[in-house]
Amino acid sequence: QRCIRDSADTVGTNTLGSAKNDATAKANTALSSAKTYAETIMAYGSNLVRNPNGNPDHDLDKLGASKLTKTMPAAHPEGITSAIHLGNVRDTNFGWALDSFRSHTFRISGWAYRKAGGVTSSFGIYWTDTGNGNHWQAIAKAAANASGWTYVSGSYTVPSNAKTARLWMQVDRDTTTATVADWYWTGLQCTDETAARSYVDTFEGELTQT
Repeated sequence: QRCIRDSADTVGTNTLGSAKNDATAKANTALSSAKTYAETIMAYGSNLVRNPNGNPDHDLDKLGASKLTKTMPAAHPEGITSAIHLGNVRDTNFGWALDSFRSHTFRISGWAYRKAGGVTSSFGIYWTDTGNGNHWQAIAKAAANASGWTYVSGSYTVPSNAKTARLWMQVDRDTTTATVADWYWTGLQCTDETAARSYVDTFEGELTQT
């Protein structure tokens, strides 16, 4: 009877150990998947641009209704059917300011189309410093000889001495001459990578504790 009991105890211990290992492996897999999901959501789901495709039905970014159009210069490779038409205007500021920006890194991207002219066009951040100095930082820049819809992107860390900051777009033409340029943008994306990283770190910390 003792041999039978010892054998049963051994089988029970091995079974419990196997079940524990299996549960731990599954928990680690779930944790890893949850972390990946959180990072994906924060990286791609937190677009600060309110009307990324320039839909003229609602001017959420306060760019001016005349800049929003459903008349595309050419078919977009991803099937987008509206855009922001900068035309021949040099600077276009978004009508709302960024809330948190000092020492924050922003990733900016978008699709640009050069219809006329030989100057660059950019999507970036306009910020002022504590001394009221003006700074126009081009982050995603389309080349002066760009052909067709071109995807561009870049990252930038706003300095700690920034006083205000807002998104901004530019057609880099010389306003003192009769330079003609015509640019379209769509699929705009602006992600606050600093805030996203903070959210993910907090989320992962809570997952680890559980």
